[in-house]
Amino acid sequence: MAVANVTDGGCTFRFADRVPERCICSVACHKVLRNARLLVCCGNHICETCLNHWLRTQGKLKKCPNCRREKFTHVEDLSIRREISNLKIRCTNGEEGCTWVGTMSKLKTHLATENGCGFIEVHCTNKCKKQLKRQDLTDHLAQHCPLRQCKCQHCGKEDTYQTITE
Repeated sequence: MAVANVTDGGCTFRFADRVPERCICSVACHKVLRNARLLVCCGNHICETCLNHWLRTQGKLKKCPNCRREKFTHVEDLSIRREISNLKIRCTNGEEGCTWVGTMSKLKTHLATENGCGFIEVHCTNKCKKQLKRQDLTDHLAQHCPLRQCKCQHCGKEDTYQTITE
């Protein structure tokens, strides 16, 4: 399983399966390619971030970061990008307990939808300023939120729990 860091290129996802070698930055960071670029002169792949860093450090004479050929060209490799986007990854909240596995293209939906990842941090919808895991929100709203609506057992007035108990 590859775990990558974006500071020097590469991906930040935890992959569920072994990543094919062709999807690894073979020139610089040696992590899963992020925005794959194909070095036309030698056929190797490099992350866009790694390539940009290389180009910034080369001054006027810009040589290929792999084969050192002068006047090299590079292009987007949409085929590799598509392959990488279809690799299976683990949820970014896996360390908190989420067991979801899916493709990168489905991660955003998993994290954003109401029935998605229960381990993502959310704010109370009653605006009590409490931050909690999505899976705990229903219980918080029903039992613990000071701004939940309730009825006073003595006078029958409806207001927030906080107001009634003051």
